[in-house]
Amino acid sequence: MPGIRFAILAAIAALAFFGGDTQARVWRPTPVEQISDYLFIVDPRPDGSQVMIYWIAPQIAEDREDQARLRAWTRGHLLFGIAEVDIKDGSSLMPRRVADPDIAIGGRKRRLIEQREFNPDLQRAVDHAREVIGHAGQAFRFFAVAEPNLGACSVGSVQVRYERETYSYRMPAPGCGAGPR
Repeated sequence: MPGIRFAILAAIAALAFFGGDTQARVWRPTPVEQISDYLFIVDPRPDGSQVMIYWIAPQIAEDREDQARLRAWTRGHLLFGIAEVDIKDGSSLMPRRVADPDIAIGGRKRRLIEQREFNPDLQRAVDHAREVIGHAGQAFRFFAVAEPNLGACSVGSVQVRYERETYSYRMPAPGCGAGPR
């Protein structure tokens, strides 16, 4: 669907996939940029690979109409994309097989919903995320957990355990109090 943009994701993904400096920060970030930056995790590994985790939340969309569309698509679920890649020669992307993560909310492990089990709306959100991210989006494997009461701007915590590492989100995400929800 035109209009929904994950601008910060595309920029960070391009930097991560093509060897750029992902430590740079945006001067005067918008609330959407703050939220998107917080929800996208890049973990450079000692072996030269990178793990990327992205929580696809409605608040990453640029305007209220687009947020409403993404909110409808993900209603009652938290949606995550995970990619693990090798970067060769500073630019060549070699996706690795993505193992199943464990996802916990408030310290309680939740049952994963695999992409093959997604309802049509969750699949729309995934298809659109892949389209916006571009070629790099094909490296992501998507998972969801049922959660009707928690979002990026709620109070709570989410932990994603992947390959012996626990990645944590503490909410509300930065930027939530400063703009459209």
